[in-house]
Amino acid sequence: MYARRFVVVCTRPKATWAEGTVLNSQPPYDRLSDLEKNFERKKKHGTQLYWIKYNRSAEYAFDLVDAREDVEWLIAELRQLRSENSHLREMLAVLRDQLHNDLHP
Repeated sequence: MYARRFVVVCTRPKATWAEGTVLNSQPPYDRLSDLEKNFERKKKHGTQLYWIKYNRSAEYAFDLVDAREDVEWLIAELRQLRSENSHLREMLAVLRDQLHNDLHP
């Protein structure tokens, strides 16, 4: 019997999904504004957006519930969280600089 050897090479990807960048040379891609534009375009064209819920007693065992208001609320919440996150990052940067200046005069 011969032993099989596997070589695994792990490298850091150039851009991750969480960073929201398409390529390293390009500025960050704002998926949220793209989602808002797409949502508004579909709203103008009258495209429907539904949640599908299982309901045993329904005629086809599923209920369709309008999801437009929920998606608009989610987008607004994401905008608010993004602004709070940037504010907290700025505050932490200021505190870090103050601590560094106090500890290393």
